[in-house]
Amino acid sequence: MTSRRSFLKWSALVAGATALGGGGLLLSRYPGGGAPVGGGLAGAAGAGSGAAAAGSRIFRTANTPECLHCAMLAHVKDGRLVKVTGDPDFNVLACARGISRIRQLYSPHRLKYPMRRAGRRGEDRWERITWDEALDTIAERYRRILEEDGNQAFLAMGGTGNWSTLSTGVRGLYSAFWNRFGGATPIISQLCCASVSSGFNAIFGGGRSEFRDEWVHSRFFLAWGNNPAVSNQGYMKNLFDAREEHGARLVTIDPRLSETAALSDRWIQIRPGTDAAFALGMVKVLLDEELFDAEYVRRHTNAPFLVRLGERGYDLPEASRGWPVGGESLPVDLRDLRLLTNGGSGPGSFVVWDERSGRPVAADTPGAQAALRGSYTIDGVRYQPVFEWMRAIAARYTPEVVHRITGAPADSVAAVTREYASVRPAAIIQNMAGAQRTDHGTLTVIGHLYLASLTGNVGLLGGGVNDNGGYLSEGGTVNPPVPLQRNPRIEGIPATKLGEYLVERKPHPIRALHVAGTGVLTQYPNTRKIIEGLDNLDLMVVQDIFMTTTARYADFVLPVTTLFETRNLLAGIRSRYIQLMEQAIEPLF
Repeated sequence: MTSRRSFLKWSALVAGATALGGGGLLLSRYPGGGAPVGGGLAGAAGAGSGAAAAGSRIFRTANTPECLHCAMLAHVKDGRLVKVTGDPDFNVLACARGISRIRQLYSPHRLKYPMRRAGRRGEDRWERITWDEALDTIAERYRRILEEDGNQAFLAMGGTGNWSTLSTGVRGLYSAFWNRFGGATPIISQLCCASVSSGFNAIFGGGRSEFRDEWVHSRFFLAWGNNPAVSNQGYMKNLFDAREEHGARLVTIDPRLSETAALSDRWIQIRPGTDAAFALGMVKVLLDEELFDAEYVRRHTNAPFLVRLGERGYDLPEASRGWPVGGESLPVDLRDLRLLTNGGSGPGSFVVWDERSGRPVAADTPGAQAALRGSYTIDGVRYQPVFEWMRAIAARYTPEVVHRITGAPADSVAAVTREYASVRPAAIIQNMAGAQRTDHGTLTVIGHLYLASLTGNVGLLGGGVNDNGGYLSEGGTVNPPVPLQRNPRIEGIPATKLGEYLVERKPHPIRALHVAGTGVLTQYPNTRKIIEGLDNLDLMVVQDIFMTTTARYADFVLPVTTLFETRNLLAGIRSRYIQLMEQAIEPLF
């Protein structure tokens, strides 16, 4: 049986590849490639950057922070990494940020040994200690806190500095460690993609989006509130290929003239945070000018499903005439809408109005023509299709109203909508970027999904709404590296209120904070409040490559390996690939 001390030591050494992470490949295709897992297979490398320099060996690895997870080749000579290049056989080439990891590997600023705080928090005074002393002390203090206050007294924060499976990646070893520890106080939601997750869950019932590899098939691009020319450099070639081969057009909606906007056929400038209003204005144009795909909407959305508001229903056609203009609150609560069902299961349990028979039928009735418009009285109760409610809401966003809210020219809404609806496949690129990181971010994402659904672009190669790499509709990345256990539920801390909760000891006092692969003081809001809250801790441990701002406030700092110094697995949703990574060199420290 593994003791807690030995498990903690193993975790610190293996799971602690925080800021860069990773290595380990079963079979190598490259000359002299090492295979620390499965034996290695020497083969002919591709020409150019993939070819091994004289006297060197090539090891395949990948860039593990939360970016594009590009494959890279590590060139090693006499046990020293001499060059990093992009893998020419991967679907994208690594950018300068990826191949510059060699500078981090040999940086003079790397942490080289465990250290214990010797002054006040943040004073940056340290004493060097041995690994045994560090791990024994941390394990003993964790044991005492666990016995006195239980698992809720721990807060474990692992971030996007390393998404490899043997580190802080999604379902990675870091998460598995804390699961087997018995759990810890969780962080609720995210700062990066909460709106994306909420929007996709609301419309699709899960996290699913199209992938950037499909851009080469697109005929139209709507870059909405993000800048793929900078943040998706590796995949911009697909967009340029589509423009060259298919004449695809690019429209950018952005408050500023970004690099992508400068390359666009049209740039629409709007006020920050008003994207949802612009999207609803586009929905209005689609519906008013009947630019939507009615057959797709009937077959693949809930638009024809009958709903009611209140016990006896609602006179939507008449009442909606008096609704306030867009941007003002509705006089009804849409959460009170109720679907009409027939008590069955599956799609057949929902009811639509059949225009052919003039009566309500199950949604999957063969030969039925589901109505999208109208108001129908059934057993004395008034119902409308979901489509009618969407139309009534969008009707409030006239070109003049959209102009007043967004600042965009009044005629720009109709112009971009007609262009978007005139050709398929058409892709909306939002990539978890600025448009969804606002007060109305979830509504913005829902607006994007409305546009794609109404035009039949969902599930269409080269169409849809593109999140940052795309999510699969089933499951996560890979199974956890160790069997997980079911732990008692612990109330969490909202990501946006970390400092406030630490200071006020909500929802319960946090005594130990363990940080790996994230910069708590640089990535979470209200830094001063967080620093104040750190004074309430009994113990703070940080695992990192460098003495970061966050590490300076820790009680113990533990150095970790880079992606070149360990075997690993990268199963990243940002690239769609499961990549085995080779260890290129022995750990330096």
